[in-house]
Amino acid sequence: MRRLLAPVVVVVSLWSAGCATAPVVRVHADVAGLARLAPAVVQPIDERGRAAQEDANRELERAHERATKAELTWRATRDEPRAADTAAILDVKIARAEAELRWQRALVEVARWHAAVAAAATERAKADLLNHAGQDVDLGAFVADTTRLRDGLAKATQRAAAARAGVDARERDLNAAKARYAQAHGIATR
Repeated sequence: MRRLLAPVVVVVSLWSAGCATAPVVRVHADVAGLARLAPAVVQPIDERGRAAQEDANRELERAHERATKAELTWRATRDEPRAADTAAILDVKIARAEAELRWQRALVEVARWHAAVAAAATERAKADLLNHAGQDVDLGAFVADTTRLRDGLAKATQRAAAARAGVDARERDLNAAKARYAQAHGIATR
């Protein structure tokens, strides 16, 4: 008789993850069941999973770097000295820097979701392998977890696209403010 292997549920404190919406892989393949399989069968899945996770971690690291740079730019812009004749430009420049910061932070969230989706895909592949090897596995739990994470990634991507649209709008506003300044001061533009 085949024994039904229940997925392992992992609980992670969202406080310790540093984000209220931190994506978490909730089900994991049974390690003991995987240990009973030939290493040559499990190893390719582990290697692909490690490579995907390393890619996702590099993406997350780059996203954090860009967000940090955007925050420094926003702070520097906010602290620029204010002159009466360029105050309108500075206000729009600050708004543009804030929009850039929102977008970069949204991209950090997308990278977090990418990392979780990569981990869930690896767990799903391991569960499929266990199921194919004749062990009873609740594949529905793995499918549901992967679907939940992909949905979260799609929503995070939509939020990032909306934030990017905000950057584009503030960029147009900045260009318009500069053009008004140039026209008011008789400065020739291209």
